[in-house]
Amino acid sequence: TPLSAGSFIVIRDSHGVDWEIRVTQVLVTDSLQPSYDNSIRKAAGRFAIVFMEVTNRGLSPETFIAFGRLDIRDASGQVFENDPVADIAARDIYGVDGCVDINPDESTNCVAVYDISTQSNFYVLVPGALANPNTPNVLLNVP
Repeated sequence: TPLSAGSFIVIRDSHGVDWEIRVTQVLVTDSLQPSYDNSIRKAAGRFAIVFMEVTNRGLSPETFIAFGRLDIRDASGQVFENDPVADIAARDIYGVDGCVDINPDESTNCVAVYDISTQSNFYVLVPGALANPNTPNVLLNVP
């Protein structure tokens, strides 16, 4: 059973760093067009833009990258990995930090983008391949 939307989870990545994460908002769009590029990045399904508050619970400054640490799973069990290129576009569009050199016990706002299906209306945030698989899943409010 997933935790309710907005719940905090702590994931331990493959480097042994604990990240406390709380999803604050999810937006959906069919395409992204950053200011630095005239081309439009189109989703195969639709982009779920996941805004998060991320806290470094490690012992030294670290950079948070969603790829490999957080995935999305839909009602049919299909898993969607983070799209790092779309992350860069979303950071530009929404003015979100790159989540670089986050000090211990410091929180910052991060964004991660996933190209998800259009068929489901149930999505959960799950640990990725580089995270502890025993991390609880969190229900996402995907509009």
